[in-house]
Amino acid sequence: MFEELDKDLKLIKEYFAETAFAVTADVSWSGDEALDSLKGAEGFACVKKGGPESGRYKNTVCGPDLGGLAVNFADCLIWRNALHLAANPEAFIKACRRSLKTGGYLVISDTVTDAEDAFLNAAEFVKDENHVRFYTVGEITGWTEGLFRLEYYRRAEKVMSLETWKGESSASSGVLSGMLEKFPEEIKKELNFARDASGELLGFTLKTGLFIFRAIPEIG
Repeated sequence: MFEELDKDLKLIKEYFAETAFAVTADVSWSGDEALDSLKGAEGFACVKKGGPESGRYKNTVCGPDLGGLAVNFADCLIWRNALHLAANPEAFIKACRRSLKTGGYLVISDTVTDAEDAFLNAAEFVKDENHVRFYTVGEITGWTEGLFRLEYYRRAEKVMSLETWKGESSASSGVLSGMLEKFPEEIKKELNFARDASGELLGFTLKTGLFIFRAIPEIG
């Protein structure tokens, strides 16, 4: 019933199958597995503080403004499953442009919202205190105007079990399930709630947006 969660990595690998990069970097602060989807001579994983390296990629300490990356540093940056944690996503995207060479790529992959926006964000905040907000496609593309050109967009459905969505949250499954059950019926339908034969909630469907932007020459 529940789909694989890393479909976006396969799409990224397919899109860049014929592209070899000199320098790539994962700016998600959540590991470097996304870099495996790219052909790069040199890869960097952004971390919030120094620590042991994976052996595959070099660590580079970066702050919220990507201060650890030099101007015109990379050919491709990947920002995966982290947009919803950014306090100021528009400023972060500007920082990405600064660190990318003209013609370089910014890959963003995260949950996107439509009608369920307010409800899903409220639930996610209870589940994860670090959550800021899931955004709409229009908001994300709006922040890139004058900096990037959208070359590829794909929206995929990600069917999540309740336990997978809960993850390491301190909130109990009962609390989270009870909160989801209070959603209006039209929002439950939007999220395609999945239930067992007794009607117990098993999971729901999230929308994942994969954006591949190309850095354009900066004006001024």
